[in-house]
Amino acid sequence: MVHAISRPAGRITTLDVLQGVVLLALLIAQGYGHFASPYPGHSLRLDEHHPDLPVHFILQLLVSGQFDRLGSFLFGLGFYQCWQHAGLDGPGLDGPGLDGPGLDGPRIAQRLLLLLLVIGLCLSLLIRSADLLFQYALLGFTLPYFCRHSVSSLLGWMVGLAGLGILVPSLLSLLPAFHLPMTSFRTGSVGEFLNWQCLREWLVPGRSVSKGFTPFISYELMMLGGMLIGKLGILPRDIRLRMHLSLLQLLLLPVAFIVKGAWVVLAFGLVVLPEWVVAYQPVLLILSGFVGPLLLTGVYLLDMGLNTRLIPWGKASWLGQVGQMGLTNYVLQLVLCPLLLYGYGVAVSGPIPLWGRAGIVVGIYTFLIGFSRVWRKHYRQGPIEWVCRQWIYNKWGQSNSVTMAKR
Repeated sequence: MVHAISRPAGRITTLDVLQGVVLLALLIAQGYGHFASPYPGHSLRLDEHHPDLPVHFILQLLVSGQFDRLGSFLFGLGFYQCWQHAGLDGPGLDGPGLDGPGLDGPRIAQRLLLLLLVIGLCLSLLIRSADLLFQYALLGFTLPYFCRHSVSSLLGWMVGLAGLGILVPSLLSLLPAFHLPMTSFRTGSVGEFLNWQCLREWLVPGRSVSKGFTPFISYELMMLGGMLIGKLGILPRDIRLRMHLSLLQLLLLPVAFIVKGAWVVLAFGLVVLPEWVVAYQPVLLILSGFVGPLLLTGVYLLDMGLNTRLIPWGKASWLGQVGQMGLTNYVLQLVLCPLLLYGYGVAVSGPIPLWGRAGIVVGIYTFLIGFSRVWRKHYRQGPIEWVCRQWIYNKWGQSNSVTMAKR
């Protein structure tokens, strides 16, 4: 999302494709009620053999928890790129004089994060849940501090945060006072949406306190990982490097699937644990829910980094065009999906079957592809990205038109 705000000519097309993939995965998770979180926001009656159980199992295993962390990785990488180009090591993103008087790298970063925080807060109030963009921006205020750190220092912080994410929630899970009930996913009409009952969604951050802030630690870890990649400037073009990364991916893949699969099995209650293990089930859930998505996210990153073309072509370019307007498309899909699925405003009434949800998700993303292609023919940036740049650099007189840019 930060990457989409930067100057179009200065963006990396591969990152646009990855952003498009992340938006698609988040839309799928949102469409099926998972909201890309490792903690399910709704409960299935698995003991009644729910017909959609295989689909939900696959989504929880392959999608839920990975792509929001992948989004935080891209957030950290994009932030570091903007920081590097904003004035600390040279002129602004659009050349000399863009920053204007009194605007340097740290102030540009603060204005960027403040605007994203406001947008995320508005989305949180709209959907009555802690929005991902709000969480990214909130954690993003730590990134200017880490931008000045060396690679070894960043690695030390990442190791420390990983240890904190494992130790603290494991200890807290043994305290009964910190066990909060899972909130059920909201459905229904506008009246139910406006009911005070839906404010229980705001307990998601409160519930994460009992887990030791593990989702937030995961996001911070992935942001620092993106910043680390930006500092190292890793591009897997060297044959020897590609071989090492492929071997690492091959080693991580089975471990990641086993750990994440263990979490899904435990969370869905698909196995009966021995009595001596039941007491440790909260610890096992937290550890597997923290480590599993991180490992699978690493596997996805390695796979995309090794197999994504530097210059996308074919259908990959469609994903890239969606990613070029990542912030605008994220807001659109976050608004459209509840409108069509969960009974808000003009929503379809009654329960929507599995394939109906799939059709709505495909329809929304197809609309985003068409909208992005048409918009990009006439304008350099998406509408929200353009407004963000005008605010960040205090340059409200610049045109967003492609024709004006050519002149």
